[in-house]
Amino acid sequence: MGSLVRPRTPASWAVLAVALLGLALRVWAKVGIWPASLSKHDTAAYVRAAHYGLSKDPLEPSGYPIFLRVLHSISGQLAFTTTVQHLLGMAAGALLYLAVRRLGANQWLALAGAAVIWLNGDQIFLEETMLSEGLFVFVLMLALYAVVRSREPGSGYAWPAVAMASTVALPFIRGVADSIVILLFLFLAYGVWRARGRWLLRLGVALIAGLVVVAAYSGVRHHDIGSWSISTQGSGWPLYSRVAQFADCSKFKPPAGTRPLCETTPKSQRPGSDTYSWQDASPAIRTFGQPPRGSSQLGHFAIKAIEHQPGDYAHAVLIDLERYVDQNAGDPKPGDYGGPSTLSFSDAGRIDPEGGQMLRAYYHPFRVHSEAAGPLAGYQSVFMVHGWLLAVFAALSIAGMALARGSLRYGALLFGLSGLVLIAFPAFVSTTTWRYTIPAAPLLAASGAIGAASLWAACAKLLPRLGPARRTATTP
Repeated sequence: MGSLVRPRTPASWAVLAVALLGLALRVWAKVGIWPASLSKHDTAAYVRAAHYGLSKDPLEPSGYPIFLRVLHSISGQLAFTTTVQHLLGMAAGALLYLAVRRLGANQWLALAGAAVIWLNGDQIFLEETMLSEGLFVFVLMLALYAVVRSREPGSGYAWPAVAMASTVALPFIRGVADSIVILLFLFLAYGVWRARGRWLLRLGVALIAGLVVVAAYSGVRHHDIGSWSISTQGSGWPLYSRVAQFADCSKFKPPAGTRPLCETTPKSQRPGSDTYSWQDASPAIRTFGQPPRGSSQLGHFAIKAIEHQPGDYAHAVLIDLERYVDQNAGDPKPGDYGGPSTLSFSDAGRIDPEGGQMLRAYYHPFRVHSEAAGPLAGYQSVFMVHGWLLAVFAALSIAGMALARGSLRYGALLFGLSGLVLIAFPAFVSTTTWRYTIPAAPLLAASGAIGAASLWAACAKLLPRLGPARRTATTP
């Protein structure tokens, strides 16, 4: 931490400069777009749940609405909430930097992942909106930092407890995090075991901390909606929207009550997944009504389609993964993949009608201005994790998993696998959107920096061996 506040080397000065630049960008966004960017339609559901009750958003986890309630109890000013989210973004970058440093990496390597958080225009945009990424990225980086600290000898009981508590909280904020809980627990268990010293007791304390978070979350939901359940409703809908683009009932027998979902429209002429989830033209909506109704039947239908059309399913998944790099892959259709343009500051001056209504009902009166939207959009168009760069990070991350040694290999695996899971999992169970890259990109950058250093070291060892061979081969 000292290098962040007492720079003594060029690398230390670089870390401080990037952190200060990240802070300055957030001040610019906060002052130039006031009190928040109100263009995203998902804002309405989150704020409605925070204001009128968690049952008002049965399809999303309740963690972010609960977070909004906590902040609202401190201040009813909308600008206060987005300011806190910007501060969480700065803290998230610092946590990732410190986590990589604790694994023995130098400051230049540790800066890679932190810089993606501090300087990424997409990250800053989402912090300025009423969406869950600002909170999610912070809790994710806290979990990873605590996992890293837990593997250190003599780290005690607190860090495993923090690691498990924050890990368990992740899917309560973003449903996409369901995939990462088991992965982080395995890294935590391995790290605690390697640290020795009452490792079973330390792991037990971690599990208790996780159960406390689950119980607290369940208790809040029970108080609010009368249910102890921690799961969201409508889980069958995303999977149905995944398969509806290719499901062919001539290849399987539809489960009872799902025959109306069968289509004869050629696959090439069917719409994208969002149409199947939200538009009146969806066979599911015509049959069951709006989500989450009919979730169980839709889930059974989707599983049948996957079982009998594995090739079509694999093709759909691969196309969605390719769209992270090339958003035009697979001939996109209306209601399909939402690319980087869906997170642009250029829309900051537009107010989503429903979202604006919910915000004005919940927060103190506010006036909207967005003078900085244009310049910030220009910055964002350059300083973002472009698709090709995400692919480079992923490739270098895989190299780091293979070539790094010791603690750095542990870090390459921890950050790299976490990032890959976060972007890959949605393609298997739902569909992809550019928002999923925001928490994954800094992790792949951190792991990729380790991979780049490992490749450099491997080449440095290999070149001296090749040098004498070349000279011998060219001697007359």
